[in-house]
Amino acid sequence: APAVIFICIDRAFYLQDEGINAWLLFDCGLVAENIMLLATDYGLGTVAQAQAVSYPDVLREALGIADSKLIVLGIAIGYPDQEDPINQFRSEREPLDSVAKWYGFD
Repeated sequence: APAVIFICIDRAFYLQDEGINAWLLFDCGLVAENIMLLATDYGLGTVAQAQAVSYPDVLREALGIADSKLIVLGIAIGYPDQEDPINQFRSEREPLDSVAKWYGFD
């Protein structure tokens, strides 16, 4: 992908006197989900990658991200190549009825 979006949060909100505020990570997931859904609506492909933030010091230096920010997630974004063989791969799946039970939907 030719671009990456990095989701960051303020360390002060995450690391509080009472301990870690894990809800911020949940919020980051919601932000990522909405970015990815909107990108799809514009014909873009996305991949959320925790690995993209494995070297935060390198990212901080290259992108000028302050030490006060925690780099949570990277989202690769670009136009998908539908002709690439990897995009033709389909894994075998269990039938939906064997893994889900629906109540009240007759």
